[in-house]
Parts: sequence; C-alpha cells; structure tokens
Amino acid sequence: MRTDAVDILNASEDLMEIVNGILDINILDANNLELREEAYDPHEMFKDIESMTKIRIGSKPITFTINYFNDVPNKLYGDKEKIIRILTHIISNSVKFTDSGSIMLNISSTLQSGYVILRLSVSDTGRGIKPEDIPHIFERFYRAQEYVDSTV
Repeated sequence: MRTDAVDILNASEDLMEIVNGILDINILDANNLELREEAYDPHEMFKDIESMTKIRIGSKPITFTINYFNDVPNKLYGDKEKIIRILTHIISNSVKFTDSGSIMLNISSTLQSGYVILRLSVSDTGRGIKPEDIPHIFERFYRAQEYVDSTV
C-alpha cells in the first residue's frame, strides 16, 4: 500500500509539472511573464529542494549531493518560486533518467555590478542525450529519444 501511495504521489507531481509547463508556455507566448522580487534564504530553499529530491529518489541507488563552491549569501532577492520550479524540473529529469550513481547540484555565486549572480548546475550519471538530439533540446515540445551508452 505504501508503494502504491508513493507511485500516486509521484504521478500527481509529474502531472502537475506538465500542467505548469503548459501554463508557462502560454504565459511566455503572451509576453505576460511576471517575475516577483522578494527576499529569500537560498540555503533554506536548497534544503527544501534536497528533501523533495530525496523523496523522488526513493529506493533508487542514487546519492544526491549539494556543493556550495563560493560564499552564497544568506539573503537574496528574486523570484524564488520560479527558481524552485526550474531547478526541480531539471533535477526530476536527472532522477528519472538515472538508474544508479549520483546527482549533484553545484551552487556558486559572484558579485557583478552590485548584483549577486547565482550559478546553478546539475550533473548526473544518467543515460544522457544522444549527440544528434543536443541541438534540438530547447525546441518547443521536442522530446529526445532515450540514450543508452553501450560503453557504460
């Protein structure tokens, strides 16, 4: 029963991501994207993302690590909700296409012209993308075929 409940929860989260993605596309098409500027604690935000990710990983033999490379301030201004949505979408894909190994979220920040630039990157040991699909990954509604590297 617990496994079924986890499957239902994961499926509902995936469905919500799809619906939100469609809404985001419509908002972008209408040039109606609004960014909120609010204060938030990035360390707290990343802890929440870490908790959500560990739930998604479940019993898969995957380690999730967050690395802070530079001093990330304790307070930033920006659209925290959009950052969370984008980052959880990317990490969710990593979880989906990684059967075992690791997923890493790397975080650094720099100061440029009085603004803190937050740099986020996600790397994983998943299957990857076919080289011929890479030029198309930002095309609307493009879905790359799963890549299986026979040398791994």
